Amino acid sequence: LEAIAIDWKSVIFLTIGGLGLFLFGIKMMSDGLRKAAGKNIKKVLLVLTKGRIKSVLTGAGITALIQSSSAMTVILIGLVNAGVMTFGQSIGMVMGANIGTTFTGQLIAFKIKALAYPAIGIGFLMMMVGRRKSTKVWGNVIFGFGLLFLGLNTMSDVVKPLRTAPTFVDAFVKLSQVPILSVFIGTLITVLLQSSSATVGLTITLASAGL
Repeated sequence: LEAIAIDWKSVIFLTIGGLGLFLFGIKMMSDGLRKAAGKNIKKVLLVLTKGRIKSVLTGAGITALIQSSSAMTVILIGLVNAGVMTFGQSIGMVMGANIGTTFTGQLIAFKIKALAYPAIGIGFLMMMVGRRKSTKVWGNVIFGFGLLFLGLNTMSDVVKPLRTAPTFVDAFVKLSQVPILSVFIGTLITVLLQSSSATVGLTITLASAGL
């Protein structure tokens, strides 16, 4: 009965497709915001790292904007190697970067999925019609934001029927009883996808579907 009710091949491919849209949306948002900030990021970093609390807050804020703790860490390594920033200053920024990368998870938790298609439409128009470079860049950001939520919508719609699949539900129940295994799987997925935001997004999608 379970095999008849659920087309596992479609579930797997559509989930991968939704995850691909989600990751591509994050990349477009990240690239757009980095272009919008330009060289100002390094200047801001140097001004706002004169104190531990400032360092953490600055790291969190900038990472929330560019949506990439990896990019933030690479920038910091470059500044430390160039002797522009001390190693001590960079520690607070790295901690802040790990806080800032949770912003995507918070966006997902707000459940603003209805904005997906309008954001894609508006972002596309800004990229195609916009004459100024800044308009095209922000269009890129908005388009990426829309793709991010379209990917989530796709994954959410696909996994909902799995609530009726005993095998799948039993697997999740057993997984929840072994926290160390859950940590290992979360780590493995993040290493493979190179995005903690994607892992959190997938987890929240499964949780909202009752899995």
